Amino acid sequence: DIQDQEVEGSYSVDSGMHVLQSDTDYTRQTAQARYAFRHDRSRVEVSFMAGRILGQAPLFDRFVLGNASMLRGWSKFDLDPAGGSRVVYGSVDYSYRHFQVFYDTGAVWDRAQDRDGKQSVGVGFKKDGFQLAVAYPIGAPRAIPVCFAGMNF
Repeated sequence: DIQDQEVEGSYSVDSGMHVLQSDTDYTRQTAQARYAFRHDRSRVEVSFMAGRILGQAPLFDRFVLGNASMLRGWSKFDLDPAGGSRVVYGSVDYSYRHFQVFYDTGAVWDRAQDRDGKQSVGVGFKKDGFQLAVAYPIGAPRAIPVCFAGMNF
């Protein structure tokens, strides 16, 4: 029996200030956690992220969901094309050898009344950083599957 566990957690603060020659004044806080358990050829991974931006962050620093790694199955253009100043995200992945199934949930928003949680499920193949998968948005007006392929380095 081969068995192991991994636990990771992080908290980061990024700031832009006019004093530091930034065009905008903002503070971005992000908390992330991940737990993975492997037994023989099966692996379960649970991950979570939450974040908040105070001030006016540039587009590249705003929170985005709906891509090939977070809230898979949704397009960022259906959620918030310009990104949001608040985010919460969670994911559960199960894999056996290279076959993978996953469930994602999350929301990205600016104002509390605009918060709208989304969910997705998917299946795929993952080996040595390469992933080929299809994900389905749950509760979308049109449940169009999203296919993606790529490498994680």
